[in-house]
Amino acid sequence: MAGSVRFGAFEFDLERHELRQHGLRIRVPDQSLTILAALVGRPGETVTRDRIQADLWPQGTAVGFEQSI
Repeated sequence: MAGSVRFGAFEFDLERHELRQHGLRIRVPDQSLTILAALVGRPGETVTRDRIQADLWPQGTAVGFEQSI
């Protein structure tokens, strides 16, 4: 899904992974933007922990995922 998604005073650019509020860019950690992209990129769907894990960390990356999300 390309383009932007608006919700309230916010706009999220899916291509650039940029979040804006009232047109001003907000600094957000990269992993948070990746999760936001997963959620808004799949409207009406349940985004599973496995999907989020796959989006955040490539295979073979060791993280304490069970306690993280």
